[in-house]
Amino acid sequence: MDTSQNIERKFKGAQIIWLALALATVSYLVMAFLAFKQTSIQLTKVTNPLVMTGFFGAVAGGLIFRKIHQLKPGGQPPSTDEQTKGDKPITLMIVAWVLFELSSVMGLIIHIQGGKGWPLMAMGLALILIHPPKRKFIEG
Repeated sequence: MDTSQNIERKFKGAQIIWLALALATVSYLVMAFLAFKQTSIQLTKVTNPLVMTGFFGAVAGGLIFRKIHQLKPGGQPPSTDEQTKGDKPITLMIVAWVLFELSSVMGLIIHIQGGKGWPLMAMGLALILIHPPKRKFIEG
């Protein structure tokens, strides 16, 4: 397979995954506000760990994107195997997006319990949206 076709295929795959995670996060916000009415704040023993998990998931995802920005173009040293070109940055992007989505999931759980989970859900969505896949990370 031609290198440019290989890079384009990987980029399109990353775009699909990014869009799916962004739409899932939007669905959490919609579900929280349409299906679960906030009645009263019921702080439980798991509320603080949920908030901390969501926050640290977002921080970890941000640190992963920092690492991606520090990688050389293509993500790995020059190789004779063109099939693996760009795999490391794509893998790191997916892991970061999932960590951002984790923040939204934690916010949804807090919202279902009766707390205010929308800030975590909004933060997760915002982080996913400001970190879309970029072709420059994949190309060599």
